[in-house]
Amino acid sequence: PTPAPINVLLLGSDERPDEGGVGLTDTIILATFDPARQSIGMLSLPRDLWVPIPGENSTAKINMAYRLGEQDGYPGGGAQMIKDTVSSFVGQPVDYYVRVNFDGFRQLIDLIGGVTIDVPYTIHDEEYPTENYGVETFHLEAGLQHLDGETALKYARTRHGDDDYSRARRQQDIIRTIAKKVLDAGMIPQLLANAPQLLVSMQNTIQTDIPIPTGVELAKLVSSSAIKETRQLVLDKRYGEETYSSEGMWILVPDRAKVRVALD
Repeated sequence: PTPAPINVLLLGSDERPDEGGVGLTDTIILATFDPARQSIGMLSLPRDLWVPIPGENSTAKINMAYRLGEQDGYPGGGAQMIKDTVSSFVGQPVDYYVRVNFDGFRQLIDLIGGVTIDVPYTIHDEEYPTENYGVETFHLEAGLQHLDGETALKYARTRHGDDDYSRARRQQDIIRTIAKKVLDAGMIPQLLANAPQLLVSMQNTIQTDIPIPTGVELAKLVSSSAIKETRQLVLDKRYGEETYSSEGMWILVPDRAKVRVALD
């Protein structure tokens, strides 16, 4: 039988380790691994996307789903709530999730020795948010740049030079670069040497429900030369209308017909 595609939800959470409470998931990317078609797809769902929340009989910004699931005692908690929310929106099952906070992202990139990114245009953000709720200036020149964990996090989070949709594209580019580097044959011995440290840091900063054998299979698929294509899509304002909710929140109301065509 033909193996079915596997859908994994990649979540970036804005919670800081020193805070209580549940952070918002401002980065939501649905990754589809399709062994039969030898393809990988990445779909970014913007945090302002206005969607029905399962079991809540209400509509909310998609980045609220995880928090609502935790707060309202949804069966399976926030992780299941956001999986169900995305699944009902895209009309596909969401098999697994991976949730990473800022610290996990930084640590992972530093452990693999940083990432080299082709920065499409110079970024100058004088209002980049700091850990203690102040602001600082973040500047990065266009062109090939080698980024450590801290700089890569800023590159993934800044949005004053452009918008949430450009930020989503940058995040997809970083994920592709990390995956390529981690799964490169030359990287494996270094990662194995760091395995104890990696496991300790991952326990505190990365949550997932992917069983280890499935993770190994996905890694094999991604690292094999069998992948013929990688598709990337950001559901931006071309696929809906930017407006305000009745509570005055800035939202993107999806155009179902356009979204369906894009998803297909």
